[in-house]
Amino acid sequence: MKLHNRQIKASFWTDTEMILNFSLEERLFYIGLWQLSDDSGCLENDPYALKLFLFPLNDSVTVETLTTWIDKLIAQGKLLPYQAQGKNCLYLANFSKHQTLKNPLPPEVPLPPWITWKTFKSNPRTGRYEINDPPAASSASYSVLTPYLQEEIEGEEELNIKEEKEKEEEKDCQGKGETISADAESRSFLREEKTILKNPKTIKDPQLIIDFYNQEFKDLWQGPLRLTRERERQIQARLKTFSLEELQTAIINLRQSSFHCGANDKQRVYATPDYLFRNDSQVDKWLNEKPPTLNPDREKVWAQYLAQSQAMNDIWLGG
Repeated sequence: MKLHNRQIKASFWTDTEMILNFSLEERLFYIGLWQLSDDSGCLENDPYALKLFLFPLNDSVTVETLTTWIDKLIAQGKLLPYQAQGKNCLYLANFSKHQTLKNPLPPEVPLPPWITWKTFKSNPRTGRYEINDPPAASSASYSVLTPYLQEEIEGEEELNIKEEKEKEEEKDCQGKGETISADAESRSFLREEKTILKNPKTIKDPQLIIDFYNQEFKDLWQGPLRLTRERERQIQARLKTFSLEELQTAIINLRQSSFHCGANDKQRVYATPDYLFRNDSQVDKWLNEKPPTLNPDREKVWAQYLAQSQAMNDIWLGG
């Protein structure tokens, strides 16, 4: 058992369900469980170890207290208890909803029956978690498939090469720096088209988002950007948290940022779909970002000032 860095969404602190049902210490304990869990969202149900890691110098929080808090989280559906390999373990029911892990580590805690670890062909030391519906979580308001568990395990090494190439292809925009490789973008799409079309049901919403992005950024790129496999997975992940309209609003706000659209010292376009949809925090930032107010032209301001000054002089002299 060890502590990990985890994401804490801003909405957690205003979650009325958590505020009404759990005390501040219990909510902090819940966050601590995220950090102690494996990348699978599982951890051992060991109150003594939890005490050692999370409340080592707090005498008011005892092992019995932690046991009570665990039972309360289980009763509220936040934790799912299970036994595996003779150990009592816990599964964080909302872990896959709030934690986006691109390169999860293999499990150290025994997995429950509804989670399977599958290694990548290109590197057996890496892989991903395939999660089916937990037996007691059918009423939970989340999708148990994490954004990186929606494709079959194939061509992982080729995918990594494609991702690096796409990042290089999208560095420049029309009229700035090197010519944007729209043809390379198209070639990349043709190579991945079969993979994308394997599951038409997962294409609908991501394709709408890419179409909307291309509509808003049509004057920036030489050609429309494609729905690559990685972009599809990123957008699918964001659609678990945000509505279609919210993602469109984030796109509109990002388009208003001249800096991210190429007006910077490097003349580089940062406002790519990969930049916007890489995690929930990024979307949340641009969803709440107010479009910048452009500074008025200096000459116009000066002309208005002179006009107002002349008008005041006329009034003064006339008086």
